[in-house]
Amino acid sequence: MEKPTMAISSSSLTVTATSVRRFTVDGYSITKEQFTVGGHDWAIRYYPTAVLGSCSCNFYLVMMSRPPASGAVGVTFACTPLDRRGEPSAGEERRVSQVFAHGGGQEVIRWPIRFREEVMQSDEYVKGGCFAVQCTVSVLKKPLY
Repeated sequence: MEKPTMAISSSSLTVTATSVRRFTVDGYSITKEQFTVGGHDWAIRYYPTAVLGSCSCNFYLVMMSRPPASGAVGVTFACTPLDRRGEPSAGEERRVSQVFAHGGGQEVIRWPIRFREEVMQSDEYVKGGCFAVQCTVSVLKKPLY
């Protein structure tokens, strides 16, 4: 007698709206102009930090608009350094996901995307005294049922 087999399948029940932004860091801080993705306003901010002799380059996502009355907004924020040719460095990509509940320019992603300064200041990424980063913001839309 043959054993019964079970078909296994999966499908995504979610949809996201995604925006990809590239910018050049020249100096000690930068605020990327406000942009809209998934019906919400966002900004990307960069600040270098030094803690206990270790320097890092930190990228933050800020929700500028207020979430809808129907609830919070789920988002994935990813950053990738661009090499001297302007190509993303997949081995250095960092990402973080969070649910934003307040917004209004007051809610910042809890864990910044952080790159060690020695990586970002290496010859692989620095061109003309600057380095470039590609940031991707994916906003979760309501699940499809």
